Amino acid sequence: MRVIGVEGKNLGVMPLEKALALAREAELDLVEVNPNDDPPVCRILDYGKFKYEMQKKQRAQAHHAKVKEIHLRPGTGKHDLEVKIRRAREFLEDRDKVLVVVQFKGREAAHIEEGMRVVHEVIGALADVAKIENPPKNEGKQRIVCLLAPKPKEKAEPSVAPRSQPATKASAPVTGGVMGPVQTAGNVSANERAS
Repeated sequence: MRVIGVEGKNLGVMPLEKALALAREAELDLVEVNPNDDPPVCRILDYGKFKYEMQKKQRAQAHHAKVKEIHLRPGTGKHDLEVKIRRAREFLEDRDKVLVVVQFKGREAAHIEEGMRVVHEVIGALADVAKIENPPKNEGKQRIVCLLAPKPKEKAEPSVAPRSQPATKASAPVTGGVMGPVQTAGNVSANERAS
């Protein structure tokens, strides 16, 4: 196996017993870094410290979701509502949660259904990027609250499709598509074959 020392220096290829003796001598661990190489690659390092550093990197890369609020009223105009929805979409795409709040003032509290209509309009507009974490509910008589969370990102499909069966004489020729018709022996006229 190929051994890499504490300072990152390549110590060369050696048997397992000698590599373990070097690791014990340095009072460190022998960790297999790349088992698929020929010969496999091992490093002499402090495994506890190595794991800690890896977890620290993962925590630093993790996004801590914040809760952003958008405040609406039952009489919010169409354009203003579109602006609020666009802003909420930006928050969701940044992996933050969105708290949709519809506040009622004065006689507006008599028309709770109008506030629910506004909340459902926002939910419908954000359905492609958000899931409902807490459904719309009344908080007292003065507001309706709904919490939306970003939808989990779907895993990307492999860029290379699996190979299909080889074409046989029984399979039909491919025609049409984005690039236009494909010329095959089956769809070429006698005049075109002559030229």
